[in-house]
Amino acid sequence: MVTLSAFFNILVFFLIPIGVSFLIYFLLGHHKEYLSAVFTVSSKHQTSITVGFPYKDLLKLFWPAIILTTISLLIDFKNVSEKMIFLILTLTGIIGASYTGYFFQHYFLALVPPLAILAIPKKQITVFIPIIITSLLLYSWSNISNRWKKDLLYIPDHSKIIAAQIKGLGGGQLFVASGVHATYIYLNQLSPTAYVQPVNYIDPFFSKNFSVDIQRVLKEIEAVPFIQWCNPIPLENAKGNESINQEFISPLQLMVKEKYQKLQTELEECSLYKKTYLK
Repeated sequence: MVTLSAFFNILVFFLIPIGVSFLIYFLLGHHKEYLSAVFTVSSKHQTSITVGFPYKDLLKLFWPAIILTTISLLIDFKNVSEKMIFLILTLTGIIGASYTGYFFQHYFLALVPPLAILAIPKKQITVFIPIIITSLLLYSWSNISNRWKKDLLYIPDHSKIIAAQIKGLGGGQLFVASGVHATYIYLNQLSPTAYVQPVNYIDPFFSKNFSVDIQRVLKEIEAVPFIQWCNPIPLENAKGNESINQEFISPLQLMVKEKYQKLQTELEECSLYKKTYLK
């Protein structure tokens, strides 16, 4: 059985990173934003589309961990209560990763640590825990990460390509109107707006839930020399499309038409707009 002291030690172990994170934000004067992100943002980060739970994807990602965990629980059947905390952490990880309805695979990396510990029989926990955790992390990451696939399989990284093109044109501030916002990282830039992810202003559901000030966003990008649009729907054809926030798209189309030149890129679904009207 798990003693009260052991349970307290485990609890403290998992609370330390949360406590340290809160302390840092508190000392920086941003504790309110931290608490808001932890407790309220997820409730607004909801999809308007009903999507089935990705059972097959999770089995593909975690079948080694699930098999090893089952074997481990059978071996430690008489002492299974000692692993109850990790079963609870696995369940809470599933809830946290799937709560919003957006089943992005990297969200489920939260399941790796508790599953890795569960997969070890009690008698061998000290020796094998680093090996199992590392193996599961590498296995999960190789399945989840597009970074490895892009490097090893030469899948185009549109953020890297767009950033290189901007640098070749002399550089300048970018606004990611649509597509992966990693372009900011390649350019060593911050977003010119208060929002980093384009979904906040381009998705009508997100924009409404987070009360995004579209007029403020448009004001903040007035002087931006480059605009990225990576989307199956060309910017010029986005008007009237219900999946795109029309409050944002209509004035953006007008701005691009009057002040920007559309440049060709190497990518079929990506356009780069360069400002020609400098005022």
